[in-house]
Amino acid sequence: MARLVLYLFGSPRVEVDDRPITVDTRKATALLAYLAVTGATHQRDALAARFWPEYNQSRARSGLRRTLSTLNRALEGQHGISMLDVSRESLGLKKPLDMWMDVAAFQAYASSGSSHGHNRDEVCRRCVEEWKYAAGLYRGPFMEGFNLRDSTNFEEWHFLQKEMLQRDFSNLLERLLQGLCAFDQIKEAIPYARRWLALDPLMEEPHRQLMSMYTRAGQRSSALRQYRECVRILERELGVTPLKETTELYWAIRNHQTLPEEPQGLHPIESSPAAQYSEPLRPPPAVSYYPPEDHAPITIPASAKSLPGQCLVGRSVEWKALVEAYRQSGRKGGQFVSLRGEAGIGKTHLAEAFLAAAREHGSLVIQARCYMGESALAYAPFIEALRTLLDHPESLSRLKRLPDAILHEAGRFLPEIRTLGSTGDCYPVDELTTGEAAQTHFFESIRQVFHTLLNGSAPAVLFLDNLQWAHPATIDLLAYLARRLNGSGILLLVSWRDDNGENVSRLDQLSGELFCHQDGVQIELKRLDREAVVDLVRAFSAAGQPAEDLGRELYEESEGLPFVAVEYLSAVAHSAAGASRIHWKMPDTVRDLLRTRLMGLDASARHLLSAAAVLGRSFDLHTLRACCDRSEMETVEGLDQLLSAGLVAEVPGSEYGETDFRYKFTHEKLRALVIEETHGARRHLLQRRVAQARSRP
Repeated sequence: MARLVLYLFGSPRVEVDDRPITVDTRKATALLAYLAVTGATHQRDALAARFWPEYNQSRARSGLRRTLSTLNRALEGQHGISMLDVSRESLGLKKPLDMWMDVAAFQAYASSGSSHGHNRDEVCRRCVEEWKYAAGLYRGPFMEGFNLRDSTNFEEWHFLQKEMLQRDFSNLLERLLQGLCAFDQIKEAIPYARRWLALDPLMEEPHRQLMSMYTRAGQRSSALRQYRECVRILERELGVTPLKETTELYWAIRNHQTLPEEPQGLHPIESSPAAQYSEPLRPPPAVSYYPPEDHAPITIPASAKSLPGQCLVGRSVEWKALVEAYRQSGRKGGQFVSLRGEAGIGKTHLAEAFLAAAREHGSLVIQARCYMGESALAYAPFIEALRTLLDHPESLSRLKRLPDAILHEAGRFLPEIRTLGSTGDCYPVDELTTGEAAQTHFFESIRQVFHTLLNGSAPAVLFLDNLQWAHPATIDLLAYLARRLNGSGILLLVSWRDDNGENVSRLDQLSGELFCHQDGVQIELKRLDREAVVDLVRAFSAAGQPAEDLGRELYEESEGLPFVAVEYLSAVAHSAAGASRIHWKMPDTVRDLLRTRLMGLDASARHLLSAAAVLGRSFDLHTLRACCDRSEMETVEGLDQLLSAGLVAEVPGSEYGETDFRYKFTHEKLRALVIEETHGARRHLLQRRVAQARSRP
């Protein structure tokens, strides 16, 4: 008898006799999944109504017959025996049938602890092993990315199954963590805690679990960083602070105090009666987004595809450039890649989707970022990256192979490294000297430390984000490392915002230099065109209007800026269904993003920007100066700030005459925010001055 294997977690996959098969239509795949998961025999009329709800009974049954014919041919296998039990009025899978399905195995092993003969509040080692196996089967949401848009009945069933299985997975991970901790397998539990947190980052319990586990595993810096991540997510998404118990745990970790007592979990027992569920463990499907063959296609992870917030629509060219840079870093032994563009263009989301794919390929991925308001902290992202690296199990043994002199110099960068040398603290702890030779020695030590820790069989990826806010010394170290990647096996990925300041100029120069010497890749993200925004609407499955109509309106509102488009789409998705026309109200997240672009402007430039906003989307230099009552030099210097910050752009003079310089806001929503935040009295004064300036001959 032919053997049928179904993988329904993540993207659906079907095998017959250990050979992948392709089912010609989505309806056939959906029908097979429905029959397998329900495990029942169904009436033909009921199936026809479920999968063809818009057809009358005759056409629906005809569609079912065609789909059955397609499915039957695909499932015959090498023995030519049908796996479907088809009669005139009913349909199901044959019984008995040699079939394995990941959903059924997941459900069986997730609940297997109850069949081991011990109490429910106890856990044996077999429980832990079977729960780990069940967690490995869950590759992603049920039939991820699969839909039948013309079958709302199937879509409802699909949604309910997905929600139920995800809830079961969350419960499984919670029990698995309790089981691993009961047997003191803390380091092994940490990846499962991360998966639990990824299901819902707004739940504080997984954050606390990770903080506690990191601390018990000796990774105190990771525990503190996890708390900061919890604070950031709750503030951004809900505008609230963490619960009291989360904060108390943070202070206990920070002050090296005994951790608060945790609720009683499962009691470990060393043995248990034989399990009743005895089917042998079938290896979970191997998932590789980076196939080992160098010429094989590399695809975006399914998890990234399914998230509109990742803004990967319209980024196929940039994605291919990242993938090629990854391959080149393996061939050449190192590569520098720069991502740049304006705020909200999707740099970080594109990078994080790429990092997810690199992790799936087995690469060590380290990421750190600079923060607004911390530009006075020298080397901050490198220190953060190095602390993360030191949490890895093999890091300390690798560093001990380096000479004591290197460890001493790197110890100035991160004091805990200094104690790894055979001489301990016998070297004097000097302040960082400013001489060129001393700085070169210091930078070279840091380079050797990073190369030692990041070296592996697959290229490692070090991602540094938001370098427009970096300290100048951070740029110095970045430049030193970027020019010496050859043979390191490191892909150094950096991103920065098109902004004002010396940092952006230096980063542009470094990136251009490495690109010219074929040691670097430059990726500049542009705004989406109209068609890409329509594709984004389709990917988001926004309801209420046809994708083309909504896409055109959204393009006009967002002007192709991905972050703005996605936030508006999210607002539309939560608006009242059936509205005849979308009322475009600026989401708070968009307002917050635009506000960050106004930070750093001095009072004179802010006044100039308010006047320009009252003038309109575009304005000329002469009228702007008259409205602001500023000297020519003051006006030009203020404009320099606005141009450097990317808030306004110069319109080519050929359109308006060589002496009549004109400018325009880079985004209409930016102008709207400036007007909104200009208080009434000043706005009234500026409007009067605009009227006076325009009335003059």
